[in-house]
Parts: sequence; C-alpha cells; structure tokens
Amino acid sequence: MKEETIVSELQKFKDKRTYDRNYYHNVIKQNPDKLNHRRQQAKEYMATRKDISKKRYQEKREIILIKNQYSYYKRKDRLQDFKVKDTYKRGLELKIISPID
Repeated sequence: MKEETIVSELQKFKDKRTYDRNYYHNVIKQNPDKLNHRRQQAKEYMATRKDISKKRYQEKREIILIKNQYSYYKRKDRLQDFKVKDTYKRGLELKIISPID
C-alpha cells in the first residue's frame, strides 16, 4: 500500500476510536435507565454473593484451617510437629496440600 493510504487509514481508525470512546462516556454511560439498572444488578449481586461466600466458607472451613496450620508450621520449620499433632488432619493435609517428606 502507499504511504498516504496507510496514514489515512490510521487516522480514520484513531478518529473512530475517539468518537466511540466519547459516545460511550458521554451518551451511553450517562443514560439514567442504564445507571439504575446497573445499580440494581450490583445490589442483587452483592446480596446473593454474601450468602454464597458464606456457604463456601462453611463447606471448606476445615480445609482452610488445616492449610493455615500447615503454612504456620512450615514457616516455623516445625513440620514434624504438624505431622504428629493429629492423624486425621494430617490425612486431609496429605490429600489437599501436598505430600510431606
């Protein structure tokens, strides 16, 4: 292609991008109906998300606690104490985190 056509195509592209950006920020984004709809969607999402997060935490609570204990003992270089503490927890730890040496 010629140099003039390349420059003109690039300029058209830049102009279109600028126009679209201004149109979105000044017309579409400022539409009161859309603003109300977005606020409503956000409220619904937050209301349901809180329940879902709480439920997930309750399901994984024991696993999270064991992972935290594992990290603590690993950080303190006391993995042997963690192995000895509780065989049930050690069994869960072996399945979920990683095998211990």
